[in-house]
Amino acid sequence: MVYLAIEARSSGVSIAVACETAEPFSGFGALVASQPLVSALA
Repeated sequence: MVYLAIEARSSGVSIAVACETAEPFSGFGALVASQPLVSALA
C-alpha cells in the first residue's frame, strides 16, 4: 500500500513539473512529460 502511495505521488509531481515547465518552455515540458518515471520505479 505504501508503494502505491509513493507511485501515485511521484506521478502527480511529474505531471505538476511538466505543467509548470511547459508554460515558458514548451519543448522542455514535453520532454519532462514523456519521461517514464513510474515505469522506472517499478
